[in-house]
Amino acid sequence: MKATCPRLRRRFAAAIAAVALALAAMMTGCTPTPDDASPEGDGKTVVSLLYAGGLDNVKELVESTYDDIEIDFQASTRTEYTSTTERQLLNGQGKDILFANQPSGIVAEYAADLSAYDFSTRYQASIMSSIKSDGRALFLPLPSNYRGIVVNETLLEQAGAGRPQTIQELLDGLRAAQELGLGAAEGGAVIGIDQSDASNLGHLLAGATVPGFLGTVEGESWFLSFQEGGAGFGDEWLPALGVFSALADEGLLDVSRIDGSRNVVRQDDLVARMAAGELAAAFGTLELLGEIEEASEGYDFDLLPYPGDEPDERGWAATYPLSYMALNKELEEPGNEARLDACLRVLDLLSTPEGQRALMRDTSTVGSYLNNFDSGVDLDGTGVEEALGDGYLYFDRFDADMAAQMGAQVLDVMKGSATVEEALVELNRFCEEGPQSAAESHVLVGSVAGDVLVSDFDVRRRETALGNLVADAVAEASGAPIALVNSGGIRESLYQGDVYSDDVARTVPIANEIVVVEMSGRTLLDTLSNSVSALYYKGFPTGRFLQVSGLQMEVRVDASAEKDDAPARAEVVSVRLADGSPVEEDGRYTVAVNAYLCGSAGYADGAGDGYAMLNLYSPDTAPLAEDVRLVDETGMTYADALTAYFERHRDVNVSPSVEGRIVMEGAPS
Repeated sequence: MKATCPRLRRRFAAAIAAVALALAAMMTGCTPTPDDASPEGDGKTVVSLLYAGGLDNVKELVESTYDDIEIDFQASTRTEYTSTTERQLLNGQGKDILFANQPSGIVAEYAADLSAYDFSTRYQASIMSSIKSDGRALFLPLPSNYRGIVVNETLLEQAGAGRPQTIQELLDGLRAAQELGLGAAEGGAVIGIDQSDASNLGHLLAGATVPGFLGTVEGESWFLSFQEGGAGFGDEWLPALGVFSALADEGLLDVSRIDGSRNVVRQDDLVARMAAGELAAAFGTLELLGEIEEASEGYDFDLLPYPGDEPDERGWAATYPLSYMALNKELEEPGNEARLDACLRVLDLLSTPEGQRALMRDTSTVGSYLNNFDSGVDLDGTGVEEALGDGYLYFDRFDADMAAQMGAQVLDVMKGSATVEEALVELNRFCEEGPQSAAESHVLVGSVAGDVLVSDFDVRRRETALGNLVADAVAEASGAPIALVNSGGIRESLYQGDVYSDDVARTVPIANEIVVVEMSGRTLLDTLSNSVSALYYKGFPTGRFLQVSGLQMEVRVDASAEKDDAPARAEVVSVRLADGSPVEEDGRYTVAVNAYLCGSAGYADGAGDGYAMLNLYSPDTAPLAEDVRLVDETGMTYADALTAYFERHRDVNVSPSVEGRIVMEGAPS
């Protein structure tokens, strides 16, 4: 593939792991055999897909256009849908239409060749040629956004900074705003990032490098050589890495919001903070600018291109497809003719202006790669208008693995765990050898008797088998008779058969420490009430819902009370211990939770998921808990506890189930 660094193909351990998983799936018989007939005899063919957020407009368009097709949509988060898709494919449970954040990797191995279909020729030749694999069109690009820096012009003018033309002017403006307390959020941060997953951070680093290097003739020559394995990361990348280092070192950017410790997963939070004047700037998109302007009053905003290092360097906007879609080649096998036909019609429809506009509405994007497509986006008056008009728009072609590694190094630099020079060394080592941890991350830790799934955020709405497994693991590892696990820390499924350390890392990826506390029964009941205080069944669910071990609770739910800006009404009716005895308000109970719920990241701006009644660590953002006593800081994470659980139960196939620990009366099924 043209956009893939050839040296990355040396990662034999990862390739062997993929093959082993695929073979295991086949041998254990877990691969479903879909019936190509219509479900329930309703005359419709079901087309399954998984993507971040929702695709309501796509579903409506397809089902209104084709009365014989039904879209079966599974939601994921933007940072996890590709990993989930890969693991579903490796375990024989891949969807019909596949989505991935880059046109490479495991998804490409399962993608059908679309070259023979007319709809693959409707996209711009420049992007299709860059994403083809050995001349085959395996992927179609989704719409895109223009990326740059959203600035609050009002606050920067009040700080005496004006519109920054160079990186140095941007830093000086942010420092001035911070010093005057203008647009300074908690801790003094004045700039944010719209999407903070590793891949996005890598693309952000690339964008910041465009004006001084990647956008030049020398930079393009470097990239072409890099693709062929002839060039590495050199001193040209130091200025951009230095910018991110300065942002973190000077407290201009809150690193805790992007390193996983804050469990911040929604862009809404950044929009609200920018609109309220709590931040002076944000790395983001034209779509982000629009959302901020719609929500704000009294401030003027603009989207600026990435500025250069010198005054005579032109600023550049950057772009890349939000995602890519593909067809599962399993559908080409005999017996799948109806699903194949339905999927081809869906892809054909999505490759029309009408289909692109549906995708754009669902994904909040503004540009399409279809030939001669008029998006109707008004760029008048924006800082990127002149850059785009003069052709200063950079198409980011770094593949997913490379972008993720670049982002990981950006994060290490901002956290202070690596210097900018060390980051470059690690990037070059990655290109030469692949990740050192590839073999280490594929260590067998145990097995599960059947699939233990996360589906449509169910773990954030009700008791699940996977939630019970993690909660039991935390209880067992900590020695506490009760464990409460915030569902926002449970992200991906486990599949039948062997479980490896990288499976565990994906399932519970957030590295918050497990702590053991003693609390009153009243506080325990308040904690459980907070667990059900933000239930959304139609909207995006929060991560505060608790999965439990050592408890049984009944909850009464009024789902009809849910509105766009208000959750369903829910009330805890009863709580009992594992032996059936009720929790007494004046009793004392030993409970395992994690430090995040106890205030390790504070409670401002939605951190801590509202569990201020457990506050042990953050007197600056909420009163300390009066009747909660710290018993033990275990030094373990959810991943450590789950790994230890599998090791202790290595002789059996672990088989968690829903046991009635949490009964949700009145909740939607």
